[in-house]
Amino acid sequence: MSATDQDNVRKIFANIVDLWEARRPGPGLLPARADFDMTDFMDWIGWVSIYEIEYGDPIRFKIRLAGTQVTKIEQADNTGRYLDEVFPPDKHPLVYPPYFEALEIGGPVYLQRDVPTKSGVAKTMSKLVLPVAEDGIRPNKFINILHYAPVSHRDEIDGLVVI
Repeated sequence: MSATDQDNVRKIFANIVDLWEARRPGPGLLPARADFDMTDFMDWIGWVSIYEIEYGDPIRFKIRLAGTQVTKIEQADNTGRYLDEVFPPDKHPLVYPPYFEALEIGGPVYLQRDVPTKSGVAKTMSKLVLPVAEDGIRPNKFINILHYAPVSHRDEIDGLVVI
């Protein structure tokens, strides 16, 4: 992905974060899933997934909705499955950090890194994780927005970035 493409994705994701912020019911409170209509994400509709948070020991994340573009990239519709069923334990350190970070900070998390796909072609994945809470306090779902693009060589350090 070129630097210009990266910048465009970041700008679009920043606009989505602005929307998330505008839907907060009050200072320090989280918006609810019901505060968003899927038309809010119309340009990204196939890239949107909804995960339900199930608190327990261990905490689990259930995929309630997997976007059509996500299912094409992953070559599977994982709707109704848990992340720990989709990804083997050795992949958990790569998969879980943005979700735990979003829970810890009570806000959006942006992640970008190069990842292999099931088709065997590496892609640059950009992910925006938006925690939502029916009670405004304890997150009960994540709205995830993904973007995949061809990998390009770049000098930036990939990793977790809070925006």
